[in-house]
Amino acid sequence: MQIGEACEACEKSNEFAAIVSLQKAADFHYRETIPKKYRRADQGGKTTMIHSDWKKNRCDIQLAHLQDWNPEKQPWVAIIGGAGHAKSRSVAVHAHRMARSGRRLLWVKAGALAWLHGARYGDKSGGGKDAWSYLRDMQTADVLILDDIWKGITVQYLQTLFHLLEDRYSDSRTVIWTANTHPDDISSICKETIPADILAPLTSRLIGESHLLVL
Repeated sequence: MQIGEACEACEKSNEFAAIVSLQKAADFHYRETIPKKYRRADQGGKTTMIHSDWKKNRCDIQLAHLQDWNPEKQPWVAIIGGAGHAKSRSVAVHAHRMARSGRRLLWVKAGALAWLHGARYGDKSGGGKDAWSYLRDMQTADVLILDDIWKGITVQYLQTLFHLLEDRYSDSRTVIWTANTHPDDISSICKETIPADILAPLTSRLIGESHLLVL
């Protein structure tokens, strides 16, 4: 699948903020992985398209947090806060800067992981083959950005997320994630009972390995 086709499919299905095939490095361009409204979020090192002083202040705080992050100490970085704090825009600015240093980025709306649950267990029916390919992209990208990580969570979603994060942790690959809710509180927003063997290790991994900013 070509980048343009992947992005067109993404826009039609709303399953992904952006999808690219990282296996075709020659065709890779990082702006294709960033949602359209954030593709000009950083120009000349300056934050653009923010018209509120409060939001610009929020963005400045988050960018300082991202720049202060040392991947050698904590491989992942996260921003947690309510809607309207410009979390995604702040991450987009940092993503542009990382990409200019040669890092391969993949930005995914985390809710798409629920669709990938079948792919994790080898289900090739109903588009599962493409889902498996997307999951491999998520496993191998230099930097995986999971935006709004708890959106539409189910137990299946959390199982897929846990295995994906474990794969990336074992390979020492970077994860940047945003959320409206702290990992300690996800039981209160999931309509299903989350098994302890998923909840405990998932929250422990996210909190223990991430440079956290709670707004």
